[in-house]
Amino acid sequence: MDIVPWKYANPYIDTRTCTKREMTFCGELVVIEQSPSEDIDLKHNTGHILWDASYVLTRYLELHVGKVYFAGKKCLELGAGTGLPGIVAGMLGASVILTDVSEALPLLHKNCDMAKARANAHIPPTKLDIKVQHYRWGTRPCGGDASTSKNSTTIVDVESDSVPGNRGSAGTAPCDPTVASMGHHIPDACMSTPHLLDTAFDVILCSEGIYDCAFHPALLKSFKILCGKNTVVYIAYKERALGEDTFVEHLTTSPAYNVEEISGEFLDPDFQDSRIKLLKMRRAR
Repeated sequence: MDIVPWKYANPYIDTRTCTKREMTFCGELVVIEQSPSEDIDLKHNTGHILWDASYVLTRYLELHVGKVYFAGKKCLELGAGTGLPGIVAGMLGASVILTDVSEALPLLHKNCDMAKARANAHIPPTKLDIKVQHYRWGTRPCGGDASTSKNSTTIVDVESDSVPGNRGSAGTAPCDPTVASMGHHIPDACMSTPHLLDTAFDVILCSEGIYDCAFHPALLKSFKILCGKNTVVYIAYKERALGEDTFVEHLTTSPAYNVEEISGEFLDPDFQDSRIKLLKMRRAR
């Protein structure tokens, strides 16, 4: 009997209903638990399953960024959901903070703890420096930003936090406040714990977080607050004609950022001809 090669995009499995996803990264088994729900869609409970763009970003980080780059780097994942990109960044040697809104944190904690336990079971044990943190887009940890942290580099101000066609401004709730990026509820009473985020990061990861125009201003505000002048931001998304093009156009035409699209030839072969895109962004010098 022939052995069928493993493929992430298996047409015979409805991955949205699986309670866990098993993959290999860095030569190690990575298990991501999901919390399937019939209410999962682009407006509800999206942090409960692994989305394709997150997988594509993670595979790119493993194959084309790698351990030499990530070793010793400070990495932040925004809207981490199930946490795959950030967990693998930790396996590659980065010190990682996974962030999301409060109701996404239990599953995020669980996946983080499982990854740490597997690493600790190695001979010799391996320690993963990965933490989980609540963070609401557009807020300033401890009232400061990357430019005020004693361990950070100076950030360059962004001319405007607004995106054409959006309502409201960064840091406000431009639409129903019970709906957040990727459908998560954002309780107004929830505040970020300052000590973990009050620093500049070498790398920021954001996958499947730009489809909703209503939350572009808050995400831009977070970039402004959290990016240092040397920070590299990776943004992965699927083109759904729901507003992603507005966000990308704003970034690419802004004098504050240098943005490049990663060529499809560097993406996982299963997705080279898909609608999934990967951007690499830095502050303009």
